[in-house]
Amino acid sequence: MTDETLQELKNTLEERGVRYCLPSYVDIHGVAKSKFVPISHFERMMGGSELCTGAALDGIPQDVSDEEVSSRPDPNSTIILPWRKDVAWFASDLWCEGKPFEPCSRNIFKAVLAQAA
Repeated sequence: MTDETLQELKNTLEERGVRYCLPSYVDIHGVAKSKFVPISHFERMMGGSELCTGAALDGIPQDVSDEEVSSRPDPNSTIILPWRKDVAWFASDLWCEGKPFEPCSRNIFKAVLAQAA
């Protein structure tokens, strides 16, 4: 998605009253994880600014000294929460060291779809 398209998405969200974003991912046990990010940080969030320590997540093969994992939101997954209209939710891929993080459920699913194709 281009910078222009991302800016259009941000503008649309702001026009609809969105104040916060939830870049969400699912851990190895199927539990959704996220961070509450102000819309003013939208561009940075879309670039993967929201970090977590993979070693702190149960079942993730990382040590505490490993690089943190970043959440990269999928702009095509954007949903404004019907019960909280000031929050937009995004399905996110996890990245680490500049590439997709293999234990991420979305990355695993994409690999399986590629194999099936």
